[in-house]
Amino acid sequence: MLYCTTKKELYAIVFFIHQYRHYIANDKFLVVTDHSSLRYWQRFRHAEGQLGRWLSFLSSYDFEVDTIP
Repeated sequence: MLYCTTKKELYAIVFFIHQYRHYIANDKFLVVTDHSSLRYWQRFRHAEGQLGRWLSFLSSYDFEVDTIP
């Protein structure tokens, strides 16, 4: 699959949360990344298709995205 870098980073978060959902289901956690554009995915209002499904999945978890340079 040929995804842009932002989609690859977002998919990595989706994959991690899906794999470890039993451990992090009721806790707030922090996602640390060096890809600063991931902080703005929460602003999307009408995402469709695959991106919409990923954002819908992520919205059920309580976490923050922090970036490092």
